[in-house]
Amino acid sequence: MVSGPPWFAPGHCGIKPAAMPESTPPCALGTPPAPASPDFPELKARGLRHLARWFYRPGEVLRAAQARHGNTFYTRLPSLGRALVTGEPAIVRATVTNPDLVGGRGTRFLRPLLGEDSLIILEGEAHRARRKLLAPHFRNEAVRRFDAMTLQRAGAVLARLRPGEVVSAAQLARDITLPVIVRLVFGKLDAAAQSEAEAIVATLYHSFANPLFLFLRPLQLRLGGLSPWGRLVANRRRLNRFIDARLDALRAQCHDEDAHGVLADLYRHGDGRKRRHIYHEVISLLLFGHDTGAVSLAWLFYHVHRDPRVLGTLRTELADVSDLAAFCESERSFCAACVRESLRLDPVVMHLTRIAVRDTEVAGLPVARGQAILPSAWLAQRNPEIHARPDEFDPWRFFDGQGDTLDNPYAFFPFGLGARKCIGEPLAMRQLKLILARSVQDVSFELVHPTLPPERQMLLIGPRGGTPLRVGNRP
Repeated sequence: MVSGPPWFAPGHCGIKPAAMPESTPPCALGTPPAPASPDFPELKARGLRHLARWFYRPGEVLRAAQARHGNTFYTRLPSLGRALVTGEPAIVRATVTNPDLVGGRGTRFLRPLLGEDSLIILEGEAHRARRKLLAPHFRNEAVRRFDAMTLQRAGAVLARLRPGEVVSAAQLARDITLPVIVRLVFGKLDAAAQSEAEAIVATLYHSFANPLFLFLRPLQLRLGGLSPWGRLVANRRRLNRFIDARLDALRAQCHDEDAHGVLADLYRHGDGRKRRHIYHEVISLLLFGHDTGAVSLAWLFYHVHRDPRVLGTLRTELADVSDLAAFCESERSFCAACVRESLRLDPVVMHLTRIAVRDTEVAGLPVARGQAILPSAWLAQRNPEIHARPDEFDPWRFFDGQGDTLDNPYAFFPFGLGARKCIGEPLAMRQLKLILARSVQDVSFELVHPTLPPERQMLLIGPRGGTPLRVGNRP
């Protein structure tokens, strides 16, 4: 569900830009052609300070680079070397549609945690086969069955809040969506097993807070339960034991077609004979897929509660809505517009990572084997030539077809693009709308801090503190 961090991919080579042929036709879907002379600039910043800013505050780096150099430039990063960063739709399109540029290698640093064979890591035919197996669980018609569970859980979590209490929007989202991701992965469980699974996932997520433990091998010291990595390993083993128990139950059921869930499909399609494959896929979905929606919701709550005009419009729209599941079917509501605008302004994954597996060409640029290109959602979605007032939170640009349009997917891709697009997008979009709508109806919140800088949270970029909110009186 995540595309990859800023670096940690093997090898690097340089690129010598070449001029675009004048005869190059415009790309499809309204994508303008790349610049006629792509002699792109290079960021002069480098060294440990640049590395730290790119890791912890990538938005600051991208904002300064866009203001000075536009939407495409080179930068140097560890392991990637001289990488091309771009938010130009034509170059983005040429990159993600080029079969010589692959995406799995941008996440290879996750192997110590996820192994060699989760969807995030796999490439080529193995990736296509795994995606084909998992995709039916995340289609619109499949995720609708979780609406009632999401709304019921949201109502229960919100009802526990007390006026004056300060809560994190991201943690609220995790608390609400945790039963859903457990049900999706493991299928229907009895009450005891459901509670056990939820406790395991919650503990696993809180194994450590510093994201550097994911990226730097020297920090991955086990030391029993005394080190963050040791706690993660112990919690992962606990999850694996739970998976073993569920697989044994599936074997006892033989080929019971009523056994739903990702785990059952992995078992039925032969991966039950190789349990490590299932371990890796399940932890990937639970640890990273679950959190993408939570961090996205933290941004959404931040933006909505900063602007009384936006919040008032939402309350008016939702005042007489009794069936929120039916309401969230529409993509033309103001609620849906708020979700899309928040994703545009603050995508939780700042860029994709593509590595050339052989010498190739992208939009007139020769690309050497090992070269990295980073299509950046942050740059593309703040391109002033495409999105008017790009730094403003303006849901009206998406409301009922008014204002800016996004007919070009290469100018708006918060969930990624192509074969490696986030498989959980339908579920995340639906849950964002449901939780926002229910919270506006049930609770009044106010921001504790009027401005929240972005910070790295595991693989994702979210608002500091997960958007702290103070609970007010009921609407």
